[in-house]
Amino acid sequence: MNRKDYERLRRQIEERAATDLAALDRVWELSGGSQNGSTHRPGELADKVKKAIEQFGQNEIFTKRILTLRLRESEPSLPEPLQNLVGAVLKRLDDAGEIAQVRVGKGKRPTEYIRRSYGTDGTHGTIDDSGEALPLA
Repeated sequence: MNRKDYERLRRQIEERAATDLAALDRVWELSGGSQNGSTHRPGELADKVKKAIEQFGQNEIFTKRILTLRLRESEPSLPEPLQNLVGAVLKRLDDAGEIAQVRVGKGKRPTEYIRRSYGTDGTHGTIDDSGEALPLA
């Protein structure tokens, strides 16, 4: 092996190592890790999403993107792939009846949500056909 071969092989190895490190960093980000070393306990994001939803008005429609932007503004240390994580939390809240879909997204149009109202006895308010929350009787 001469000097030229050595330098060529060294560059190739360095490029592969850089690619592998970038892939490892991406996996770390997607798994909920963060660059600044902060970690979040399981369920913490769901709690933050619920609190953010409570900030919306009773008949105010929101999307996953709007909610994600509000969360990111209030706490920049949240994991980077936040929008997909928020989407999973919204799905669970919708299944649990805590929020309702006003309009299902299709193509570039996002799914729109509205928070459900609760009566003093803890029962859900209703959503009419137009997606508007009806007052509790």
